[in-house]
Amino acid sequence: MLEERTRTLALADVSELRMVRPSYKRVGGGAPRGTFGSLVGATDLVFNLDILTPHERRDVVRRILQAFPPEGAKPGAVASPASEASQAR
Repeated sequence: MLEERTRTLALADVSELRMVRPSYKRVGGGAPRGTFGSLVGATDLVFNLDILTPHERRDVVRRILQAFPPEGAKPGAVASPASEASQAR
């Protein structure tokens, strides 16, 4: 059983973020590749961070976490750039 805990890692070491979505096998309907697509993650959302600067990476990860907050996250747990700017003053 996996242990749930928060981990820290350098954003510079992350080349890709993947949101794994559930896939369903549909039998019939004339889609012979439907099974293969569900096995290889055709419905996953993949965000490639390789070509981004460190500033762009932080911004993209912030936006991803705002759009898809982790389960159990408190509302507003991911700060927006505007709220960070007001706190810095």
